[in-house]
Amino acid sequence: MNGIIILDKAQDITSFKAGHKVKHLLGAEKVGHTGTLDPLATGVLPILVNSATKLADIFMEKNKSYDATGQFGIKTDTGDITGKIIEETFVPEFTKKDLATVIASFIGEYKYLPPMYSAIKQDGKKLYQLARKNITVERQERVSIIHEISLEAYYEKENIKYFSIKVKAEKGLYVRSLIEDIAAKMNTCATMSALRRTASGDFKIAQSYKMEEIENGNYKIISLEELFKDYPKLEVNDYLANLVKNGNILDERQIKTESYFLVYNNKELIAIYQPIKKYQYRPLVML
Repeated sequence: MNGIIILDKAQDITSFKAGHKVKHLLGAEKVGHTGTLDPLATGVLPILVNSATKLADIFMEKNKSYDATGQFGIKTDTGDITGKIIEETFVPEFTKKDLATVIASFIGEYKYLPPMYSAIKQDGKKLYQLARKNITVERQERVSIIHEISLEAYYEKENIKYFSIKVKAEKGLYVRSLIEDIAAKMNTCATMSALRRTASGDFKIAQSYKMEEIENGNYKIISLEELFKDYPKLEVNDYLANLVKNGNILDERQIKTESYFLVYNNKELIAIYQPIKKYQYRPLVML
């Protein structure tokens, strides 16, 4: 059992605990995930099973899409509604068009200050570990690329103003910081009240399974062969198969590619290789 299962992570569970539960349900030897979701957040969490854990770095680099909601007028220590309120600010009057214009201005290179409640390491310690001790440190500005962003709704409920956005961005985006920065441009403050990841690379919410479905056996694991179906395939003899199984570098000129390829022996997938330089490849995944 090697591949990826797309989990629709529920609210109020960490990504680590969700992955551990899937591991137990599948009886897998090991699992990993690509891109942590906060406990508050829901949505697409690809769970890599067994040998597929070797692919984590590849899928971490993929673009991600989110639906998010911000609550105007408050700022919290965590950047989301689960945190302690540290600031309350008057919300000026502005139109939906005004807000949409400001939100659209975030397309492109987005520089931001990462939240203290994050897994970013500084001096060997994760920021959230310091934050829990009420320690705030100076953080370096980070950059993400926002490819798409739009205002989906702007409304008032029980005298509180909210706004909802859709955003697609490259690796590294903290939507909590984006919500705060949008509010700052509107001369107020906000905190994230809801977040749902709708896509991670090519993995969409429509492909995902809720934990209850996995518990009931109603799921599909995307195999390694399906994940790499568009890449070249190389059938090797038993001699080369032994070299592959021992993790040797291949000097294989018949594979005219600068990307990955699948290695078969007797029509059975035995490894996935990646290029290191022209005509030389090393194993990415061994089966």
